[in-house]
Amino acid sequence: MCRIDLGLGLLWLGAPVRGHLTRENSALQDRPEQLVAEPYTAGWIAEFMAEDMAEVGQLATADVARETSRLDLQRFRRRVAMHLLADDAARVGHTMADGGELLTDLRQMLGGTKYLDIIRELIY
Repeated sequence: MCRIDLGLGLLWLGAPVRGHLTRENSALQDRPEQLVAEPYTAGWIAEFMAEDMAEVGQLATADVARETSRLDLQRFRRRVAMHLLADDAARVGHTMADGGELLTDLRQMLGGTKYLDIIRELIY
């Protein structure tokens, strides 16, 4: 259905049912942060027309989708924690005491490839 460029690589998002795009949110080109900040309003990705309405009826309800998202977030956090704890202790690098920088961005902490792999694990 679409691809998202995280600056580390592309994530391809498939449609939940067979069909075709009828409209895309071109505003995301200029303000991609809306995808995360306002996913149910200005951050919508696309309008989609299903080929078979029976498939639409088999999609998860909003409550089930929310619960699945909650569980996916838990899985993401566990995977990140595993990677951070399992990272090579010998590869510590600079610490704050000797001029290192505090890392708060998971992409920097895990490295782009690991981060992208964890995201892909959840959405594919």
